[in-house]
Amino acid sequence: MVNIEKKISQSEINSKYLNIDFPESFPFKEYEEFWLMDINKNKFLVTRHTNTQITGLTNWFRENQITESVELKLSYDKKELIDKKRVLHVEFLNKKKTWWKRLLSLFLK
Repeated sequence: MVNIEKKISQSEINSKYLNIDFPESFPFKEYEEFWLMDINKNKFLVTRHTNTQITGLTNWFRENQITESVELKLSYDKKELIDKKRVLHVEFLNKKKTWWKRLLSLFLK
């Protein structure tokens, strides 16, 4: 599994994309659709738009209430496919839960 760490910028929030410095070994091609999957197994169909951008993230930004300086860890396994599409996993490294999610998590234990 390959990992990439990234901090969200305000321009990414405004335009609903991620700008990533992909390693040369990153197998996803330009304009390839793939799944962005969070730790809760929520899937978002996104596209590698250019060599450095992931687009199609409007719902992902909204549902996760992304703010500036949120840090991400992106990881992928070259062999993992869902519905014949590659998968990029995303994990939040410093994002805090909203007060209502913290409250809800108390009742779901």
